[in-house]
Amino acid sequence: MEPFPDVLVGEWRAWSTATSSGLFLHRYSQAVGLLELPDFANGDLDQAGRRQALNRHVNVKKPLAALALFLGVVALEDYVRDFGARLAEDAIIGGFFPTLAGLAMVPMNAPQRKAFERNDKDPYSYTDPEKLNKAFASAVGVEPIPTFEYSKLRDLALIRHTVAHHAAVVREIDVPRFQYYEVRAGQAINPPPEFVKETLAYLWRVSRAVE
Repeated sequence: MEPFPDVLVGEWRAWSTATSSGLFLHRYSQAVGLLELPDFANGDLDQAGRRQALNRHVNVKKPLAALALFLGVVALEDYVRDFGARLAEDAIIGGFFPTLAGLAMVPMNAPQRKAFERNDKDPYSYTDPEKLNKAFASAVGVEPIPTFEYSKLRDLALIRHTVAHHAAVVREIDVPRFQYYEVRAGQAINPPPEFVKETLAYLWRVSRAVE
C-alpha cells in the first residue's frame, strides 16, 4: 500500500472537538477562516519566498488541501454522471445505441414527493469503478476503467466521504476499508499541494479515458 501523505496541521482550537457542538463550531470557524487570504505583502520576502509561504499556507489553512482533493473527486463523479445522461438523452446517438438508455437518470414519482426531495436518482454507482464499468459495458460494450485502478479510485471516493462527513479525519472503523492508501485512525486529510495537484491530474486522465 502507498502511504497517504500528510503534513503538520497548524490551527488553534477554541472549542473541544470531542463534543458535537464543539465539532460544529470548529468546522464553522474553519469555513470562515478559508475566506481570509494571507497578507504576505513585500516585506523581506522576494517572489520565490512569497510563493513558498503561500504554498505552505495551504496546509496551515486546513482543510484547504482536503477541500481541493474533495472537489477533484466530486468533479469526476459529476462528469461521469452528466456524460452518461447526455449520451442517453441524445436521440441520434441513441438510435445507434438504444442500450444507452441504461445510463439515463431515473425519474421518481415527483408529484407524490416533497418539494425538497430529489425527483430523480442515479442509475448506478459513480463512486465504484467496477459498477461504472458494468453500466458502460451494458450500454456500449466498453469498460473504460482498468481493473488495476479500482483500489485507488475507491480510496479517493472514501477520502471524499471522509472530508464531506467526518471533518476530514479518518475514522478507526474506516481504516480497513482503504486498499490503496495506508492511513491511520485519527489522521487528518491534509496532503501537501504537490500531491493534490498530481491526484487532480490523475482524475483528469481518468475522465479522458471514460470519454
